[in-house]
Amino acid sequence: MKERNNEEKELNLENSKSKSADGEEVVETVSVEEECVDINSELNKLTTENERLQNQYLRAVADYTNLKKRTEKERRELLTSANANLIGKILPVIDNFERALQTISDPEVTKGVNMIYKQLIDILSVEGLEKIEAEGEQFDPHIHEALMQEQNSEVADNTVLQVFEPGYRFNNKLLRAAKVKVSSN
Repeated sequence: MKERNNEEKELNLENSKSKSADGEEVVETVSVEEECVDINSELNKLTTENERLQNQYLRAVADYTNLKKRTEKERRELLTSANANLIGKILPVIDNFERALQTISDPEVTKGVNMIYKQLIDILSVEGLEKIEAEGEQFDPHIHEALMQEQNSEVADNTVLQVFEPGYRFNNKLLRAAKVKVSSN
């Protein structure tokens, strides 16, 4: 207890003497308790500021992570869209290969064209192109485009009888609807 009083007196002596403008010594007393209150107040301010900055940092990190995810998603969507656009332009070439294979009479030429056609189809299939099988299936306006209707009692109503132009999906999205002839009773 005496030690504390001595320390307090020393602190009071150190802090209590200052000179006024006229050169007279003015005694100011600052107690240890007041000093502790000031220090605690400053500590509370700094703690509050630290918490604010920590929260701001965490929000910035979360925003950056979300931006990174969104940018990656947009990049994938853009790439898929560009690929779909390119493959859509290749579909008429595939149609022409199929027509050529139906009309070529020379077996050697047919074999060569068929090899090229199969290679092209295999490459596009790996990238996500899928031919829509339509003949004999029930008509679905989401993937089929009816060009003709024919009376036919041998099959169920709205069955695809013939495919004029095949439809395709790319990565499970419709790229081109199949153009078909549909039965009616």
